[in-house]
Amino acid sequence: MEEGQGLLRLAVTAVALMAENPDGVDTFEAEFPWAAEHMDDPSQAGSPPCAAALLALYWESVWARLNGDSTALILSTYPPDGGTLHPREAGRVESRITLVFSEAVHQDSLARSDFVLSAQDGTTVPVNAWLFYRDMSHVVHIAPESDLEKATWYSVAVGPGIRTVDGQTTQGEWSFSFATGAPVVDSGVSSTDTGQPPSSTVDDSAKRTDGDSCGGCAQGETTGHNWPADLVFVVFYGVCRRRSWRS
Repeated sequence: MEEGQGLLRLAVTAVALMAENPDGVDTFEAEFPWAAEHMDDPSQAGSPPCAAALLALYWESVWARLNGDSTALILSTYPPDGGTLHPREAGRVESRITLVFSEAVHQDSLARSDFVLSAQDGTTVPVNAWLFYRDMSHVVHIAPESDLEKATWYSVAVGPGIRTVDGQTTQGEWSFSFATGAPVVDSGVSSTDTGQPPSSTVDDSAKRTDGDSCGGCAQGETTGHNWPADLVFVVFYGVCRRRSWRS
């Protein structure tokens, strides 16, 4: 933890120095216009406010393990359990489903068959699954290979045998649900209402939910060798924020 915090302090210092260069700020804003525009949106999955809540859960889980306490193996999901309005189109980044583990995952223990995406009527959707940042990272992305149906509840079941760096494995008894339609409103049932979610088997001991206020997050903490990629993200965030402070 001390090493990680030291690297964070280094990243913050680097951001402060780079943000003093107006040309560099302009370059980042020009190259990443959408990200710069949504930088402070807490409802946008992957934004710094959203990521900060999830990273806090990660550090809390590390501290708990260091003190001999058990922690949830899966910290958060995108979309969150019971979430609605999930994008339907295969191939869109927004339609990906993401699981964030509290411990680094061994890539050789991961396969697309470990994740079953199924509609409420039992129809399964083929998916592709991979580790974000490759081996020994904490984030698993799951991409549907065909479009999802309109106004439909889906469940994601996680199979057994996914192995973490500390020797924990998934047991094949964990799932969560989300919908492609809108939530039910009090004024009446609309054509896009999806009704109630199917039964979920999310175990409170398997997943923390206090980091899901932003609807989950597609960015997660990684192991030490992935810090350069995290540093780039932090630098980009800081440069854009310093630009907003000057304007």
